[in-house]
Amino acid sequence: MSRTFSQSAPGLTAEFRRQAPSGPEQPYLLMISLDAARREELRAQLAPAIARARSSASPLEAQFLAREAARPVARDVFGDCLLAAAREHLAGGGVIIWHGLPICDARASDAESDALTFGQALTAVIAQGTTQSFGYVQEDSGRHFQRLYPVAGLTHCGKTPDALLPHLDNAMLVPAAQPEVIHLVCVNNDAQAATNFLSVGAVLLGLREGFEARIVDRLFEPAYVTALSNSFVADASAKAITTRARPILYRRLGEGPATRFLGKGYDMHVAPGMENGVEYEQALAAYQQVLKERRDLAYSITPLPGQAVSFHQQRLLHGRGPIAAGKHREMVRSYGRFDFSELMARIGHVPADYIFDGIQLVDR
Repeated sequence: MSRTFSQSAPGLTAEFRRQAPSGPEQPYLLMISLDAARREELRAQLAPAIARARSSASPLEAQFLAREAARPVARDVFGDCLLAAAREHLAGGGVIIWHGLPICDARASDAESDALTFGQALTAVIAQGTTQSFGYVQEDSGRHFQRLYPVAGLTHCGKTPDALLPHLDNAMLVPAAQPEVIHLVCVNNDAQAATNFLSVGAVLLGLREGFEARIVDRLFEPAYVTALSNSFVADASAKAITTRARPILYRRLGEGPATRFLGKGYDMHVAPGMENGVEYEQALAAYQQVLKERRDLAYSITPLPGQAVSFHQQRLLHGRGPIAAGKHREMVRSYGRFDFSELMARIGHVPADYIFDGIQLVDR
């Protein structure tokens, strides 16, 4: 299917499609493209927002100011009609590829910096245009818009140069506090490292092709605990904090086909004392094997500067290819939720800066 917005928004096009040879288990893509004139319009509108944010009293205040300035920019550049369609597409498990975005003139640097970057401000526009951005106190000092790039010698977290297996970010949190959508704006990808996706349908296909039905059924049962994400961990002892026993795959209303992931694949174990524990161990191993080995079921995108990717991470596990020595890849990530009503019902309020205490939201 296809749909274009070019008549109502000159310089802006959008098309929904599946890219061959994707199968029915692969997500639909929404391709959104800006022409040169509209790209420069976006750049011009970002400039005063960045200037105001950089004059703020603290790095976190700068992030919040960029966040608040981003939604009117997104509405002006992309239009309410397209943003509503993009939001609906993400909620249904689709992927958005944003093309023709402005590129920062300055060369990306590996050095940590507290100053708001052009890439972070651009990410704010993408994230706030379709979702509500937010952060966690424990992760990247509470930033909404996080720079991800390889760090030599690091073996954990999103900055490792090694390949990242398909996973769910911050799976240890209650579902209402997990990121629903992840936005990734590409600043640099000299490494040509792809972002890889596995849908629920793809994972189920791999399981059913390689394992008995009883093994698959065990993944829907509340038998698995998940440790804190590496990005939350200050020391090794923190990994002892785990969730209550939960399923790995779950159904929206407790019936019908699987709709979302609750398990990330690694940092997971069978809960102690489970009856039929061996079968649950086998089911977890089967799930991990599909994530590691069934690359034929994955859908891959190799982002370039001037592109961004948005996806519903509870419906699409995501990973990344390795980054070779001497090569670079910088993405700016933002977490998004469509709204916080479900989380508000649980905790009674939303912080004014949309930065949550993640430890208080571990699903224990």
